[in-house]
Amino acid sequence: MTEQFRLARVQLVNWGTFDGYYDIPVGTRGFLVTGASGSGKSTLIDAFSAVLVPPGKLRFNAAAQQETSRDKGRSRVSYIRGAWRRSEDPATGEIRSQYLRPGATASIVALTYRAGTEVVTLAAVYRLNAGQQQEAQVKALYGIFPSEVDVDGFVPLLQNSLDKRKLEAKYKTANSGVTFTEQYSVFANRFRSKLGIGSEEAQMLLHRTQSAKSLGSMDELFRNYMLDTPRTFQVAEDAVATHEDLRQAYERLEDVHEQIETLAPLPGLHSKLKNAQATQENTAALSAALPHVRRAIEAKQLRERIDVSSAQLAALDVKAQSLDARKEVQQEAERRASAQREQVAGQSLGEIERSIAREEQELAKRIGKVRELADIVQLDGALDAERFSELKAQASAELAAAPEQEERLREAWFEARSEQDELARAEAAVEASWRR
Repeated sequence: MTEQFRLARVQLVNWGTFDGYYDIPVGTRGFLVTGASGSGKSTLIDAFSAVLVPPGKLRFNAAAQQETSRDKGRSRVSYIRGAWRRSEDPATGEIRSQYLRPGATASIVALTYRAGTEVVTLAAVYRLNAGQQQEAQVKALYGIFPSEVDVDGFVPLLQNSLDKRKLEAKYKTANSGVTFTEQYSVFANRFRSKLGIGSEEAQMLLHRTQSAKSLGSMDELFRNYMLDTPRTFQVAEDAVATHEDLRQAYERLEDVHEQIETLAPLPGLHSKLKNAQATQENTAALSAALPHVRRAIEAKQLRERIDVSSAQLAALDVKAQSLDARKEVQQEAERRASAQREQVAGQSLGEIERSIAREEQELAKRIGKVRELADIVQLDGALDAERFSELKAQASAELAAAPEQEERLREAWFEARSEQDELARAEAAVEASWRR
């Protein structure tokens, strides 16, 4: 029986918090990894997974992730960059990882296995350029060496890029058995053949046992992490999928029934739509003809108003002629009344003028007397008692004669007033006759 390969050596270059080159020998009788929390135990175990597990199935720190989400942020990028803590960015307030290697960097993990005198070294080389933070941006190269190899010698060849040709030029010689590939599936097929691993499921066994942290029994270990999944499970899944297909078909059928019920009123609605469209077209035609009809109605109304106005105008012409005739009659009556008024007014005015002449004569006499008195008052010399007595006697005589003169003036005034009233009555009679 061929001797079993056992892990003999682990080499790390810039892997996680293992900054720089580390060479860790592994004893043949066993290897215990111990240390405080955060000392790097999981980082070392994850280095094994990075080489032995396909990238699509890789779960770093799988055992811890079963019970907490604390380490779910671990990835190839975090290990290559050397993430060592997470803190708040003071500028943005975001929680960001702090890296030991933020610029362009390369990481190397190498596992050396021994079986007697036979040696196989598996190496995984990763690189990220400056500013690259995504898993898809990781460049990987995998190598298999049929001997011991010190991978710190790779570092000078990785300064500017991950160049496969440089590594092959240094390590791959004729009949050396060294191989390099960028495809993990090719790399896995090669090392499974060399290490005697029968299948990918057997290859995944190590990763499964690393995930088996909280086990209640060995049955659980074998059932969940070592044994292949029974085919009956697939049959059950197929049955569930078939039932799911039937359920989906039933749901689609129900959807079709609902669509039919929903679409059933459409013919009637379509007919109503056609009728509504016809009504709309008829309404549009009527609306288009409405201005012509309105103008015709307005023209008819205007003609009717013109006819009424013409009749009214003719009636007004007749009335105007009648008024003109009445006007001529009234003007003739006015002329006759004016003549009569002048005749009556002429007689009355003559008498008034004679009365006024008499009054003026009387007024002239009184003015003469007033002037005489004024002359007496304005005589030169002193006014003595004798002169004053004379003036007083003369004034008394004139005052005695004044009532008679006043009576004559009052009679003359009443006569003039009576004549004036008669003249007003005559004028009123003339005006009344003119109006008739």
